[in-house]
Amino acid sequence: MLPDACQAVYERLTHVAAPLARRYTEVAGGMQQLLTAAEMVRWSQYCIQLTQCGWRTWESAEAFLALSPFLAQRLSATEVWEWAEVGMALARRSADVATAFFQAAKPLLRQTSQAVFASWSAGGEWFLHQYPTRPSLAVEYFRVSPLVYGHYPLSVSILWRDVGQQVAQHDVKYAQSFLHQSRVALEADEIDPASAWKVAKCLVSRAPEVAIHYLERHADFVRHFGSESVECVQGILLQLLNAGAPQAREFIRLVSGTLRFIPAAECLQALQWCEQIAAVNPASMVEFLHHFPDLSRRLPGQRLQSWIAAGIEVAKRQAEAGQAYFALESAAAQECLRLLQKLVMFADVERVLQLYTEGLLGRRLALREPKLDLGVRRLACLEAAQGGLEHVEPAREHRHELA
Repeated sequence: MLPDACQAVYERLTHVAAPLARRYTEVAGGMQQLLTAAEMVRWSQYCIQLTQCGWRTWESAEAFLALSPFLAQRLSATEVWEWAEVGMALARRSADVATAFFQAAKPLLRQTSQAVFASWSAGGEWFLHQYPTRPSLAVEYFRVSPLVYGHYPLSVSILWRDVGQQVAQHDVKYAQSFLHQSRVALEADEIDPASAWKVAKCLVSRAPEVAIHYLERHADFVRHFGSESVECVQGILLQLLNAGAPQAREFIRLVSGTLRFIPAAECLQALQWCEQIAAVNPASMVEFLHHFPDLSRRLPGQRLQSWIAAGIEVAKRQAEAGQAYFALESAAAQECLRLLQKLVMFADVERVLQLYTEGLLGRRLALREPKLDLGVRRLACLEAAQGGLEHVEPAREHRHELA
């Protein structure tokens, strides 16, 4: 049997929505065991006030009713009133947002404490204030955020919230994309997106579209390339933006396409070369990545390393010449390419030479590769490259004697 005060509340709620009134009587019976008489009166008043906040806010009141026993068992009465006040403030602007707020509380409080409440609720209020005509953003925030605040330290959760707010300041579609990507990544629970949020934090102030573009592909990068290669990708992106280069998005596209189908070790090597080139000329690096499949086929292994070293020297002297070199549009690039294709690389013949010298001399020699200078100072003729790789000089000391 409900007290007279609760019976009066029930009758008032009946005029709003009969299902809501019935729900109130169900919950009130249990709440009497958790609250004092005075607290019961205040709690009942919040239920009524929520229905009066605006259109369809009876749905928010119903969500508050469903949540109330859970809150009362874990929080003090003062903290319960704080939740109710925030919910009412949200309900005055959007019933959907307030309902999402109350529904998010249970998964959030199961795994965290009241200490994160201020940061978490402020995030939803910010989205509603920033886009008052787009309450769906705040609704999505409250649906996704428990997956973040309930699983990560507060510092990481705040980082995530800040990235979302920063992309939202640039364009609502970026905010929608960010929240959607966060939900997909967190529900999949396969690859931790926290490192991607840190990178996005650095990217978003200068190139929000690049930050979103990277977040979309982060999981695929980790899955296909491995964490070490992903760190290279992140470093190159920051290099590009620090240099004010507009090629960051094109770089992400090329990594997704050009490098996706090569072995992980080769991918890491390619990205390390990209880092070296980008440090000198970002535009040249993008041109190199465009042509990487063809170059790696024509100049396997050390040959390509030598060709890149020559190009870097060209780019250091003149940026436009370096870009033409890595785009395979300069005579120097083509001549260097032609010469390197003819050369015999030590690594390719080392085993054969080892067997040959052992058979000839009766003992094993320590073979070493001579230093090769591609003669970048005179790329037009590349005189220093002629025949240099065909010479093998035995060391004076041998590794061991044959029996």
